[in-house]
Order: sequence, then structure tokens, then C-alpha cells
Amino acid sequence: MLGKHDLRKKRGQSQSNTAATGRNAMSDTANRRPAGSVLTQEAIVFLIFIIAFVGFAFALGGFLTIDNIGSLLQNVSLLGILSLAMGLVVIGRGIDLSIVAVMAITMAWSISLMNLGYSLPLALAAGFLLALLIGAIQGILIAYVEIPALFATLAMASVIYGFGRIFLVEQDIIHLSTEVGALRALGSG
Repeated sequence: MLGKHDLRKKRGQSQSNTAATGRNAMSDTANRRPAGSVLTQEAIVFLIFIIAFVGFAFALGGFLTIDNIGSLLQNVSLLGILSLAMGLVVIGRGIDLSIVAVMAITMAWSISLMNLGYSLPLALAAGFLLALLIGAIQGILIAYVEIPALFATLAMASVIYGFGRIFLVEQDIIHLSTEVGALRALGSG
């Protein structure tokens, strides 16, 4: 005769076995590939990168120079930073389609302020505070007004860019002043 403790223990084992079996079945299904296929998605993307890199190396004369590789790494680093930010949002089960607009307008405004004679710390702080304000507005729209993140951030991207171009940034291309030596040194490696 089984006591209450033994019954609970037996039920718990049965449930854990079912859960484990369910997990294994799901992982087996997710890991299945067509017969004869040994390439994962990551391997295919890496293969495309290698083919493109080798193709550009042969097609363009100065592609493999130190200056060009350094320039490529500097340009890709910005995408890496944005990807980390987007990764945090996706981990939280959200999406933010306004991340590039926020980055572009806040940095352009900061550089414009520096070119107008504001100090480097003040201009960067103004850009950072604008980014925080935009994030707070989007957070309120998503959390309290309950607009889906996809639509809220897509609409806000247009609003941010339009507002920035009309009221904050006068030109399409903003040149960095020579008086911001510390920032220029940081950005040039």
C-alpha cells in the first residue's frame, strides 16, 4: 500500500518524465534537417560572407589594404552596437523599428550642437536626454496605451526623423567640427 508521500513522489516522476519526453520530442523536431544536409543557417551565412569577401578581394584592387579593412571594421562596429541593443529588445520579447532613426537624429543633433559652439559634454548629454525622452514616449505608448510595439516603433521612427529634420538638424550631412578632438580620436580608432 502506497502512502500519500509515495503517491506524490510517483506522480511527480510521471509528470517530469512526460515533460522531458515532450522537450526531447520538440528539440528533435526543431533539429531535423533535410536528408543529406549538413549546413546550418549559421554555416550558410558564414559561407556567403566568405564568398563575398573573396569575390571583392579579386574584383577590387585595394580591397585587402589595411586602411580598407580598418574602415570596414569601423563601419561594422556601429551595426554591432545597434545589434546588441536590438538583441536586448528581442530577448525581452519586443521589437524596436525606430532604433536607427533614434541613433541618427540624436547623434546628428549632438554634432550640430557641437558645431554651433556648445561643449562636447553638453552636446552629448543633450543627445542622450533626447534618446531617453524618445524611449520613454515609446515605452508609454507600448505599455500603457497598449499599442503593439511593431506599430508604435514603426510610427515613431517616422515621427522622430521628421521632427529631427524639421526642428533639430538643418542639413542631410553633418560634418564634425575640428574642435572636438577627443571625440574625433575616439571615432577614428
